[in-house]
Amino acid sequence: MLLGKPNWKLMQETLRRLSGREDYDVLVGPKQGSDVSVLRLTQDRVMVSSTDPISFIPQLGAEDSATLSVHGVASDVATSSMLPRYALFDLNLPPSMPDSLLRKYWVSIHKACRDLGVAILGGHTGRFQGCNFSIVGGATMLAFGKSDRYVTSSMARDGDDIIATKSAALEAAVVLARCFPKMTTDRLGKNVQERCASRLSQISTVADAIVASSLGVRSNGVTAMHDVTEGGTLSAASEVAKASRLSITIDADQIPIYDDVRQVCALFKIDPLRSLGQGSLLISSRPGYAAKIMQRLRSRRIDSAIIGKLTRRAGHNVIVRDGRTRTLVRSEGDPYWRAYWSGIRKRLS
Repeated sequence: MLLGKPNWKLMQETLRRLSGREDYDVLVGPKQGSDVSVLRLTQDRVMVSSTDPISFIPQLGAEDSATLSVHGVASDVATSSMLPRYALFDLNLPPSMPDSLLRKYWVSIHKACRDLGVAILGGHTGRFQGCNFSIVGGATMLAFGKSDRYVTSSMARDGDDIIATKSAALEAAVVLARCFPKMTTDRLGKNVQERCASRLSQISTVADAIVASSLGVRSNGVTAMHDVTEGGTLSAASEVAKASRLSITIDADQIPIYDDVRQVCALFKIDPLRSLGQGSLLISSRPGYAAKIMQRLRSRRIDSAIIGKLTRRAGHNVIVRDGRTRTLVRSEGDPYWRAYWSGIRKRLS
């Protein structure tokens, strides 16, 4: 069985279609490729929410695991152009996790939320048989704002440019470099290992999303945003196109990949365009706004590049690589999981 998210067909037939009672105030409900849900509160106010798993990766430690988890959920909410304000956490912990480690983990969650301006409303905590590292629960975050201010991944338009920030496969490479430092150093050298491992602070797209959307949203700039998670940049781009009922042309040669990230991916036999890329944000912008958005990102030292274009033209999504055009085929599963668990089983260090 493939690890990670279920396949597209199963998600379409179950989680998207079977969503309980219909409600007029649910503006955006369960939808494949959507980072957030949107609920109407009043005529001009909405609540944006998102839920994600949270992890404790023993090789990363409590502080880094907690920070990654908090920023993972916050990044989803920020793709709406709104900052998260409240959070709830559900911790389903391994029986082997001692109180001292739980305390350290929770203090790190508290600090990460405080730094983002997020108040914790509550949740649930317990140890249960069958639970294990690295997924140890889930979190929900909430944001509030004007009804004409939010965007979702389904709001991209014909003719939009697609911008990608930072680097493909950012989280996959950073986590692998930090979890298996000896192997990475022995094969690639100390400089590459340290440079890649030091990028942990970049695995968040909260700043990317808020900075990009500060120029304007919908007709005035950013039409859609989607953070790159499982399946990598190519899957995320396909999801934006599908959610918006458009086709996309991706220039693979323009997708930014940091050199150290590329080397770590090659070491673990991972295609960087199809692997876990939290920290990279895809931004759909109206024609004529992309350069201004990228300039604004650059002013905050956030790298970005135009990697494709959306169109209403009928046909398959395509990828251009080395001057050759091919149909963009959606891959199932993410090679990161294989690489990580293979390293754990082999007791790599």
